[in-house]
Amino acid sequence: LDVREPRLAAHFAATEVDLVMIASKWLLCFFTESFPAETAARVLDAVFSEGFKVWFRVVIAVLKMHEVELLESDALPDTMQALQVAFRGTYDRDALMRFAFKRLKAFPRALIEKHRGEVAAEMRQEQQAAKEKEKQRLLQGLQAAMDKTERGKGE
Repeated sequence: LDVREPRLAAHFAATEVDLVMIASKWLLCFFTESFPAETAARVLDAVFSEGFKVWFRVVIAVLKMHEVELLESDALPDTMQALQVAFRGTYDRDALMRFAFKRLKAFPRALIEKHRGEVAAEMRQEQQAAKEKEKQRLLQGLQAAMDKTERGKGE
């Protein structure tokens, strides 16, 4: 999003909207719970015939098609409501697919793989930091228990 739609990305960052929370449902359900059935079927058809990058095209297309409403959202609940309305109201599946494939720039697989690698590296760093934090917390708890035991022996 930072590369394709920097204005939306900046707005989401300013309003503390984390698209990962929202987009995970789109990915896990492949839009079947977001779009009307006919639109979801059309998107799935394209994904199965052309690959995963269609998912990215469709997400960016919906965000771009509803940019005005999304930029008016001031917080996560407003953004979620605007996206829910946007997705549920996308009955013209052909217009969506035309927008996704004709109005958006190319989505090279190499670029998608590069971004995936970067995100995976960030996630590994976050997991490592969380493990280290948990380790420190456990060590502090152990030290506190040992100190308490030592104080109890002295009494």
